[in-house]
Amino acid sequence: MNKGIGFVVGMLVAGVGCGPESYHTASVSESQSAQQVISAAQSIKSSVSQGNIPSLSAMAGLGASASMDSIEQPSDSCVTRQTNGAKTTLTLNCTSGADSEKGSITVNGDSIDLDLHVTGSVTLDETGHLTVSSNAIDGNLSIAVQSADASGQKLSASVMLTFSQITLDGSGCPTGGELASSATVSDGRSESSSFQVKFGPACGNVQVAD
Repeated sequence: MNKGIGFVVGMLVAGVGCGPESYHTASVSESQSAQQVISAAQSIKSSVSQGNIPSLSAMAGLGASASMDSIEQPSDSCVTRQTNGAKTTLTLNCTSGADSEKGSITVNGDSIDLDLHVTGSVTLDETGHLTVSSNAIDGNLSIAVQSADASGQKLSASVMLTFSQITLDGSGCPTGGELASSATVSDGRSESSSFQVKFGPACGNVQVAD
């Protein structure tokens, strides 16, 4: 299985078809996966606010790590930057052969809007709105990925991430709120999965829905 699609499945497999009636203490891997998503959202805001292109590994951290090492980081020459006060928009219009990276990422204060589209050996569509501050994250992201493994088997995943009033301590560690993800993954057969975690009350406390 493609390592990126495997990452999506790995995050979601703990809660296939289950609701949040009961929770268990997260395993190390479950806790790390949830923290990776939180860190990625923070990283995107920080990068764009400074006028820099977010790393595609940060995008991978948001649940769409479909062999991101096969997607080239956009060069500055095909990225337009617009800044007006607290608002910064990066517009991508990058093409290299059959590969393209287009769309925009806007940070306006604590608000982030993503509309990113990558085509080539990996197809990635990532859209949504987040509110990210020094002490909270809230919002939704929709992610769709298509790729293929070495044998040519097509792989795809459609993921919806929901950040619900996640609170952060001074180090950026989540101490409250919930992170939920639902996905449909296909690698020759289709499977729907869900993953939901609660954070807090202290940094490092993570509970996963059974």
